[in-house]
Parts: sequence; structure tokens; C-alpha cells
Amino acid sequence: MRYPQIGRTGNQTLAIPSLSGGIDYEKPPERIADTALCYAQNVWWQDGQLQTRPAFQTVGQILEEAPASLTNADILGRKPVSITLSGEEAYAVLVEKIISTSRQQLLVYAFSASGSIRKKWKMEITTADPTGNYARLLPSGSDEYVFLVYARTGAVYYPSEEETASGSGVYKLLPLPEDRLYIPTIFMNGKTLGGSDPNSITPGGTMIEGYSVFTRYFRCYYTTVNPTGNVYQWLKLPAPISAGTGHVQVTYTDNNGTVYTGKANGTNVTGGVEEFNLSDANGSVFAVLRVDYNHQAIRVVYNSGYASYLPTSTFSNNLEVVAYRKIVEGETRPFSNVTVKDGCLFGGSNGSRLFLLLEERSNNNCKVMWSEPGMPLYISENSYAYIGNGGERGTALGVQAEYLTIFKERSIYLLSYKNKEIDADKVIAGTSADIATQSISMEVRLLSDTVGCNCPGTIVRCLNRLTWMTEDGRIFAFMTANAYNDHNVVEVGREICTRIRETSEKGERRKAAACVYDGRYFLAVGRHIFLFDIRDYGFTNLSYITKPEKIDQHIAWYEWQLPGDQSVRTQMIGAEALVLIKLFDLHPSSTKGAIATARLGSTPQERQRDRVPKELVGTGVMQTDSLVSSCLETKHFSFGGIRDFKRIKALFLSGSGTGVRLFPVADGSAADPMEICLNEHGGMIPVFLARCRDFGVRLESDDAITVGPISIEYQRYGVVR
Repeated sequence: MRYPQIGRTGNQTLAIPSLSGGIDYEKPPERIADTALCYAQNVWWQDGQLQTRPAFQTVGQILEEAPASLTNADILGRKPVSITLSGEEAYAVLVEKIISTSRQQLLVYAFSASGSIRKKWKMEITTADPTGNYARLLPSGSDEYVFLVYARTGAVYYPSEEETASGSGVYKLLPLPEDRLYIPTIFMNGKTLGGSDPNSITPGGTMIEGYSVFTRYFRCYYTTVNPTGNVYQWLKLPAPISAGTGHVQVTYTDNNGTVYTGKANGTNVTGGVEEFNLSDANGSVFAVLRVDYNHQAIRVVYNSGYASYLPTSTFSNNLEVVAYRKIVEGETRPFSNVTVKDGCLFGGSNGSRLFLLLEERSNNNCKVMWSEPGMPLYISENSYAYIGNGGERGTALGVQAEYLTIFKERSIYLLSYKNKEIDADKVIAGTSADIATQSISMEVRLLSDTVGCNCPGTIVRCLNRLTWMTEDGRIFAFMTANAYNDHNVVEVGREICTRIRETSEKGERRKAAACVYDGRYFLAVGRHIFLFDIRDYGFTNLSYITKPEKIDQHIAWYEWQLPGDQSVRTQMIGAEALVLIKLFDLHPSSTKGAIATARLGSTPQERQRDRVPKELVGTGVMQTDSLVSSCLETKHFSFGGIRDFKRIKALFLSGSGTGVRLFPVADGSAADPMEICLNEHGGMIPVFLARCRDFGVRLESDDAITVGPISIEYQRYGVVR
């Protein structure tokens, strides 16, 4: 009699040459790639092997004392601004601290490329609404300074060398005087006119530039012409002028080249008029001028001993007037109802322009304004374009190839521009409204109406491709601007999307930060860092991969957990080192906090232990000092058939590390751990598991490890017959 029996095959071996496939949280553990991991913490693929991440080391820290608590503080802006400090590359971030319901403090910290804190500037602002985040740190395009725009007024501040107190080591943020900003030339070729009534005089001339959003000062040029008859000689200004706020300065050059200057400071105004002398360099008075603030005009005063008019000039534009524009009732200033969301430099061979992304607070309309080439402190009131429909907030700007990319919450737009010829006849006739604005042609078009970005700190250019995360944890890359291609925006982080959502709150994702360092995209979300190598085949060849699952197979993501037990507000630098700039509320019972930087360790000793700020001790900061722990879990291998039972006989591992805990995982359940040592030559570990459908390996270590090739010896049962 023959009895039924289960057939089985001979011993077989499954070899996995490397665990280089990254983490895949999208698919079940038994369906991921053989080289992928279904779970991992604090490991990455480096130097041809899977290994524990380097430790983080504190580089610098500044403790903020009460009452200037960092408890109600935030890092403003989506990324550090590159500056030059004492001839070296540095980075600056802006921190806003709410002091009270009527006061806020703005701090600018400058960091070296390696993360050390180089300098600190601060200022205080008195305001009725200190929570608006209206201040932004913007690039200047100059190696000398960066500037801070306080959006409520459009005021420009700059980091000075003046200390807040003697020997304090903290410097002042000072407002740049408006007459030191670029003063636009509103018109040229105006003429002085004769008459008795200033209301009948027109300014004339050719319009050149629009009024600036950063200063109310403007400049005009006239050619002096003798008045006919016994009438006043007038200069009509194009806008109402203000007494007591700014000044009116006149510079006159006669036919012999002698220069005469004079200034009305608004301090001796009587009946709406003010007189001042026009004098040469030696102080000799040539004429007396009168500013009529009520009629926005200037005239030469009849006065014995001085010229009663300025003689006709033999050359054009010999009279310059610089005046301060008055804000009339009902007029809306450019910054009175907007918030500056972002700013960047973008341009071509004619010089970069500063572009500002603005949000109108009344209706959330999004618009972009731009400066003149190489002149970031001159933005004409006429140089703007609205982006998309109202009601959707703009979040950030990015530059890719010849496009300025404008990110909104749920859509993306592209802006490109080119120089445009000006109609000379219009310039001569004086009918051109603003030559500076009309000299370029702006084109705005939609790139995507389904994907946007409301996590602006995550936008980084990787291999000339903008890459970013959205609020729901999805990660995208901008591929091409082809209007006939639906492959313009590609998702590149399907494998970790669910993990990002599991480990972070929506608010943490909105404040996430990213950078590129050592060929990798690093994304800090809450207490976790997600990274992938932008040189991977899947990312470099995105243009040719049309199926999402193919992208997943070739982009290897890894996850790190930051040391400490609190979620911190973070910015990142990826220059000489991977540097985290973190804002800490250091102790629950204290109002004190600190801003600190940490970088990846570079020496063997630094790579072993995380040393980062943890809590206050007296007046200092205590650091954690802990070994970097890591863990990983391989695919749950089914060895060709998920329904069949297998017998696992042995496991072969290679790598390095002592005190490693190995958990055999059969059918999703982990067995009791065994402690092993890994070495580069490998070794056999007997397992002896019977009747399991799938099998995987989980490794944990409290010290640095590397993991090389893995082989599993198994025997596959047949079916009952």
C-alpha cells in the first residue's frame, strides 16, 4: 500500500548580491524587489555597501534668553540665503520671535558652509499685528550684503557692523535710507515753463521709469528755457510731493559747466511753500527757489541780487530734481496689502533680476514683481503679472533652465521673458508710459493644474530638475515644459509616501526642509530625514521612463531618524557638509531656546555617536551622546511560490559589526533574536524553520554596521499527492 506523502525538492540557494534597492513602503513585503528593504532606519547605500548613517555633531549654538523666548519663534523663508561674509561663502536665515502682542524681534543668523555660527543681527519692530510673517530675507545679487524686506511698508534693512551694545557680539539690522536706494528717473527732456498759475503748467518730458516699490523718491530732468515776459519760471513735478518726510534737491548746471545745488528739507514750510538757495561749491548763491508743496511745483523767486530765472541751456537735461512722493488719499502702496512669500534671482545675459512672489491678503491673489537687471533694489510699480486665478495661494519660486517656476498650492506656472524693442517714435513723443517695464515681454503659462507645492522649503534643484514634496507626502520632479507632453511633472517618491504621512503631522510637512549634498536629495520632515541618490538610474533617466513602477525600481530611498525626542524647525545647507539648522524649545518648564547647527561626522570617531543639543542646564546646553542605532528588514522572500511551504535551513551573511541582533521573520512574524557578529568574509547562520510560506531577515544594532551580500538556503515542499 502506498501512503500519501509530501514531495520536496533538494536544497536550493537564493543569493541577493546587495541590498541596494532602498526602502519600499508602497508594496507588501513579499512583492518588493529582491534588493529592496520593507523597513529600515538610519542606514544608507554608501561606498558600495549598505551601512549605518554617520552621526550628527553639533557645530554651533546660540542660547536665547528670556523674555526673547524662541517658544513663539519661527524660521522665515524656505531656504538659507547665500551670502559672502569676510570674503567667504556663508548662509543666512531669518528668525521671527513674537515678544508680545505689539512687539516682534527679527534675527538674522549667518552660518559658514560647514555650519559654524558666524554672526548674529537683530532688530525689534513695534506693530499691532506681530503674527503676519511679513518680513523676508532676500538675495541681493551682491557679495557685500543680503537685505531684509519688511513687507508692510516695503522698507529695506541690511545687516550692519554696528553692535547692539558695546562688546555684545550682536549686530544691528538697520534700515537703508530711502535716498540711498536706487531712485528711478521718472522722466527726462522736461522744460521749464513760464506762467503765473502753477495749475496751468504741465511737466512734459519722456517717461523713462516707473516709481519704485522700495522708495518714494523719484528723479526728473529738465532743460532750462527763459520765460517770456514778466512771469515766474516753473518746474512742474509729475506727482504730489511731501513736506517734512523727505527732501527736494535741485542740481543745476549752467552753460559754463558750473554746478549749483540746493535742498529743501521740509523743515521751514510756511503756507505750503518753502524757500532754499541754489549755490555753487563755494557757497555763492546763484538763485533762490521756492517749493510749492500744494501745487507739486518749483519756481525761481524774484529777488534782488540773485537770478530771477535760470537761463536757456545749450544742452539738454541740465536741471535735475530729486523729490519725495506724497501718498494721496485713497492711493494703495504696493506693499500695503501684500505678503512677500518668496524671492529669487533669475535672468540671462543682461543680468539677473530679483523676482518677488506676492500674495494679496484681501483675496489671496498671487502676483509676481521683478526688478531691473542687476538692480534688485529697483522694482517698478508697473513691473508685475498676476499668476493664475484668485483664491489659490502662491507658495514659492524656483528656477529651471530658462523658466521661472511659480508654485501655488494646487498648480504650477512658468514665467519666461525676452527683451523687446522700444518704439522710438513713442519715446520721442513722450507717450511711452514706462520704458523700463516695456523693454521686456513676459509670458506666463500653466505647467500643471493638478500638482502644486505647499511645502516650499522642500524645493531643490537636482540635476537641473526641481524636486519637491507636497503636503500629502508625495514627492515630484519637474521634467520638461513641453505643452504637448503629460510627463512634465513626475512622482518620484511613491515608495516612501505613506511612511512620510505616518511619521509626521501636516504642520510638520509644511515646514519641511531639503537640500542637495554629495549627490543626494535630503528631505527633513519632523524628526526624520528621507534621502535618495539623484545619480540613480531611475532619476537620471526619468525622461525615458513612462511607467511609475519602473521609476520605483530604480530610485532607492532611505530613512534616517534624527536624534532627540522633539520635532524641531529645520533648515538645511548642503555645501561643504550636510548641515541642519535647527530651532529648539529646549525645556518644557523654561522660556529659553536655542538655534543650533549640526553636521554629519567626517572622522571615524565622529561617525559613531550623535552629539546634538537636548536641554538646558543652567545657562548652557546639554548634548545627547548616544551611539547611532540602526535596523533593517529584507523582503519577505516566497522563493517562487507564495502558496507552497518551504523549509529554511541556513542563512549566509557578510558585512561588519558586533552585537548585531538577527530576527528570522517567517510569514510576517519575527522569531526570538539571536546575537551575531558580521565579518567581510561572511558566515553561515543555522535557522531551521519549517513549513513557512515566506521568509525574511531583520537586523538591529546599537552600533555601526555594514551589510553585504545575503544568501538563503532553503528546501521547497511539493503538494500532497
